[in-house]
Formats: sequence, structure tokens, C-alpha cells
Amino acid sequence: MKIAAILRDRVTIALAAAAMVGAGFFALYWPTSLNEYDPWGVRIQCGSGLAADFDQATIAEDVGTANSVAANLVAAPPNPSYVDRCRTALWQRRAWAAALLSVGVVVAIALLLARHRQQSTPPFADAERNR
Repeated sequence: MKIAAILRDRVTIALAAAAMVGAGFFALYWPTSLNEYDPWGVRIQCGSGLAADFDQATIAEDVGTANSVAANLVAAPPNPSYVDRCRTALWQRRAWAAALLSVGVVVAIALLLARHRQQSTPPFADAERNR
């Protein structure tokens, strides 16, 4: 019963919607990186949800390719495509951040429309219904 009462409380719903919108924007601004390191031991950064930055991934790929060719390895290990992994990581970040952001916005708009509809009902509507 308490959960139903909490879900009917507009302030709680508005705070939850604001938290969703804030978390969605925060996720878009937060930098995205891979769980891998370039040849110099630095974690590979991919940019943020708003702007991609594949410079470090491209350089790490080029250095990895040059090292495997220079070493004349017969069976070279497959070169990881850091740029493709960065693209995938960014799209995953954008997908869940946009979903969280849009749900928060839809809930906030629904709250505003419900409040507007309650205020626009005529004051004597209840009296006419009770006759």
C-alpha cells in the first residue's frame, strides 16, 4: 500500500523524473573509455556521448599495426580495432542515456499536463455529477 501511495505523490514522481533527466544529461557528458590500454599504458578514451574523439584509438591502432609488421611475426595476433570498439561503446552509452532522458522528460510532461487538466475543470463539475 505504501508503494501505491508513493507513486500517487506528484512531488515524488517529479523528483524521480528530474533525477532521470539529470542522470541522462550526466551520462551524455561523462567521458567514455575502453577497458583497454594503448601501447603506452594509457586507457583509451573515446570522447563523450555528445562528441566522439577517436584520435587516441586511431593512433593506438596504427602503432599496433606498425609494430606487428616491423616484428615480421609469422602468426601475428589479431589487431584490435579500437575505433570500432569506441564507436560501439559510444552508441551503447548514447542509447541508455537517451532512453533515461526521454523517460524522464515524458514523465515530467505527463505530470504538467495532468496538473493543467485538473486546474481547467469547472468548479461546479462535481456538483453536477452528484445530482
